[in-house]
Amino acid sequence: MKRMMLRSMIEWLAFFGATESNGVTRILYSKERMSAQQAMKAEDGKKLFIYFDSV
Repeated sequence: MKRMMLRSMIEWLAFFGATESNGVTRILYSKERMSAQQAMKAEDGKKLFIYFDSV
């Protein structure tokens, strides 16, 4: 069960920055990376303490 949940989460996160060749690219400070961070915070912020520093 946990493996299925982990796989599902990885596939969901791969959506942010997905490439046409079935890969993932999220360059530092890109729109895709920021979207992935915000989505993770919204999804897991209920279970974990998530914060972003000023750097």
